[in-house]
Amino acid sequence: MNKIFSAFCLLIIFMAAEFSFAQKLYNSNKAGINIRSMEKLLSLDNEEIDIASGVLHFSKYWQKMSNVIRYRYMIDDMSSEILKRLNRRNIPRDYRALAVINEYLFDELGFKAVDNADNPQDLFLHTVLNKKRGYCLSLSILYLSIGERIGIPLCGVAVPGHFFVRYDDGNRMINIETTNAGAFVKNKYYLEKFAPPKNTLYMKNLSPRETLGCFFNNLGNCYMQITEIENAKHILTLATELTPTLAEAKMNLGNAFLITQEFAQAIEQYQGVLEINPNDTNVLNSCASAYSKLGEYENAKELFLRVIELMPNSVTAHLGLAFCDSNLGRNNAAISRFVRVISLSPQNIDAHLGLAYAYYNLDEKFSEIETYEKLLQFAPNNFAALYNIGLSCNAIEEYENAKDYFLHAVEIKPADGKARNALAMNYYAMKNYKQALKHLKLAQSYGFDVSINLLNRLERIVSN
Repeated sequence: MNKIFSAFCLLIIFMAAEFSFAQKLYNSNKAGINIRSMEKLLSLDNEEIDIASGVLHFSKYWQKMSNVIRYRYMIDDMSSEILKRLNRRNIPRDYRALAVINEYLFDELGFKAVDNADNPQDLFLHTVLNKKRGYCLSLSILYLSIGERIGIPLCGVAVPGHFFVRYDDGNRMINIETTNAGAFVKNKYYLEKFAPPKNTLYMKNLSPRETLGCFFNNLGNCYMQITEIENAKHILTLATELTPTLAEAKMNLGNAFLITQEFAQAIEQYQGVLEINPNDTNVLNSCASAYSKLGEYENAKELFLRVIELMPNSVTAHLGLAFCDSNLGRNNAAISRFVRVISLSPQNIDAHLGLAYAYYNLDEKFSEIETYEKLLQFAPNNFAALYNIGLSCNAIEEYENAKDYFLHAVEIKPADGKARNALAMNYYAMKNYKQALKHLKLAQSYGFDVSINLLNRLERIVSN
């Protein structure tokens, strides 16, 4: 009886010890587990940040969730299960634990990558846990959260447009590709595929704060996708503060400022990107566009020319240069550049409109009309072309052609006052006073400031 009792006691002690081991999570004393505000999260040192708790905090605001603690418990339970398995197999908490994590997460639970990263919901940790699907950053956040809890040295790593996990204990370094079931990948793969610029945070071990900065960058993009631009700017500003050398964060913040027409602020962010990567052609074009919006055309031209040095056939840069010359009154230079754009992109609407306008400035009516006619062959309902070619035909007294273009224009935009007024002027020139009066009144009703003298005169003529 005593032997049975003793054996039973040993079994209980063994089970209790296993349970105690499995439940001991290595993040349990971190101050960041129970954060209640963004300010508190950002005030924490790296050692006190709990990545899962920090990321889940933002799920509350994204989906108005009142309680996300259950998702943290889900990660705790997953981590406890992994600790149990390590204990049973006598596997230490080092690189050898990675195979156990991968087996449990990807093989047994079935976590895997989404086909594309278009859905902003896939960024959030609660969505990953619900669907067992995520993309590079969100799956890596889950992996890092488990690493925090089981006590192995994991960190996030960023490259342009991608994110992965790295094990690094000071002696051994292993890259873990969470979008490929935790496969171990050499540095060479990331260097060749993503070509990260040197002397930045790319390919370096990220601190928890920097990892949150990468998350904020993607969160800011999510707000951009749902057109909450002010929220996007706030979150992206935090991202640039947490990760000052993350080019994507500065670029995205610049794009947000561009949307809200804060062009000087956009330029400041774009210049920050160019300090990190001077040859980023997308940012060079965007920064040049912001300079153009401020009327600083020479600065814009300098950047567009840098793009062309890197990409000789860049339609965006050639078009930007053409509009800069046009706005500077250099119409002949603009014409040459617009023609170049059209040779690269034959159905580029903006290039045709810009070319026609340059001809207009030079009073070359027939070339202007010919350009609009070419545009209308592939864009027959382009309102600007129809309206402007109508004005030019009127100017050379081709009234019937002008009338047809104006009628087409008001079919597309029936309530456009200036088109109605132009049509009225056309009918007046052809002495069709009844139609002239009709469209002049319509123009007035749509808010266009018509000639009252002409209106009164037409009323007298028609009434007689």
